Amino acid sequence: MGSKRCVHSCLVSHLKFIKFQGFQGLQDELFIKYAFRNGLVLETMIVSDISLDQKKCQIMKRLSNVRRACGTCQLKFARAVSPKVIHHLSGEGQLYTYMVLISETTTPGVNLRWYLDVAGMKRSKAYLINGVVIFIG
Repeated sequence: MGSKRCVHSCLVSHLKFIKFQGFQGLQDELFIKYAFRNGLVLETMIVSDISLDQKKCQIMKRLSNVRRACGTCQLKFARAVSPKVIHHLSGEGQLYTYMVLISETTTPGVNLRWYLDVAGMKRSKAYLINGVVIFIG
């Protein structure tokens, strides 16, 4: 007899967004593949803190090719840079820092959007306004 697979109901029917920080290697790759293969409503997976060495570039390529339970799920890679490194950079480094900080300003809006969705308020004015603000921001 084959063993039955047990997948947590949150992953299957509720989890729409995952931000995976501190990517280290194989164990993390296996978790991400598991989430892709079982997340029926997963819309976005962001993998951050991934260095760009040869081995991790190969992992990124493999992750990009993983079959997803939700056909519209997007995989995004974000590279975190230490504030100490940014402090010592000038010009473009400061511009990069501002871009990262500005992109982080949308986090409360994304969280609010999720709460409104879970509360069944997708057709509300608040949900619409929130979407417009996120789009503009």
